[in-house]
Amino acid sequence: METRRILLAVVAAALVAVVAPAWHSDIPVGKLIPKYTNASSRFLDVGGVKVHYRDDGRGEALVLVHGMNSSLHTWEGWTEQLEGSYRVIALDLPGFGLTGPDPKKRYSPAQAAQFLHLFTDALGLEHFNLAGNSRGGAIAWNFAVLYPDEVERLILVDAGGLPREEPIPFLVVLQGLPMVSRLFHHITPRWVIEDGVHQVYGDPSLVTEAQVQRYFDLLLRTGNRRAASEIVAVGDLHENLDGLSKLKVPTLVLWGEKDAWILPKYAERFRQRIPRAEVIRYPALGHIPMEENPAETAADVRKFLSRPRNHDDPI
Repeated sequence: METRRILLAVVAAALVAVVAPAWHSDIPVGKLIPKYTNASSRFLDVGGVKVHYRDDGRGEALVLVHGMNSSLHTWEGWTEQLEGSYRVIALDLPGFGLTGPDPKKRYSPAQAAQFLHLFTDALGLEHFNLAGNSRGGAIAWNFAVLYPDEVERLILVDAGGLPREEPIPFLVVLQGLPMVSRLFHHITPRWVIEDGVHQVYGDPSLVTEAQVQRYFDLLLRTGNRRAASEIVAVGDLHENLDGLSKLKVPTLVLWGEKDAWILPKYAERFRQRIPRAEVIRYPALGHIPMEENPAETAADVRKFLSRPRNHDDPI
């Protein structure tokens, strides 16, 4: 009996040694605001959610929508490149960043697009350019399908929302498993997040410690881990796929050839589905090319946005 107690104590101690470093409490948003806001940051009540967004520059508006487990910070490079010519607006979607969870759980791409419409309407935006990356790309094209008269130009960056033939990334799978996700609400190894950030870069050596810490900190924002699990559980749903073929808005599809999360073949599938779409590929970049190489990708966006706005002319 004594031997058994000793063995159990050793096992318990080993479990504590493994789990304790990965156990992280939620971080109250008030502690994160000083670190992850700047002079352009604003907070706006939208449909019962206090949305964090940034509004930079002047001129024709460009709204930027980030992807899963990300935040508006992923667009900082584009903002720096484009704010001299455009009004650049980026937001933390509900469930992410400083915005935090949506009490109404409007988490499918179509529901998120409807929420985005509440946001753009609250800002008084009647017509604007719209860009989205990954899950944010799915939200962006759903928005264009649902509100075609409001989108001047659409930019999809390694976008989601099409039926996939490959399994979703392992980190996302873990967030969606019921038993694991409940543990994930408390046990979040930092190395898992670090590995995920490295995976979405074509050149992982470009990832900085500050970037990893930002992704990690904002995931720990109160409620975000639970919201991430709920978003993964909802999935893509593919509600408005048929609407892609009816889009008349000029569309630019940007894709990193080293994207291992959503393979480059889906760039061509977007081009086939959207009548006015053109594709630019980046051989050296990964899943978030606008963050990995903002100068090159923003230069292509600038050329695209500078074209005359006539939805009846071919690109």
